[in-house]
Amino acid sequence: MRVLSISTLFPNPSHPAFGNFVRNQMLAVTAIDEVDLTIISPVGIPP
Repeated sequence: MRVLSISTLFPNPSHPAFGNFVRNQMLAVTAIDEVDLTIISPVGIPP
């Protein structure tokens, strides 16, 4: 099964603890056999 996760709440180098709950959920999804996970975490630039 292919899973796509799009979330602006995800840890990144400038905020390593930001959105850890999303990271933990996606790690749990990858524990399921036959799961191909792609994560997109766009970083917005304020106007």
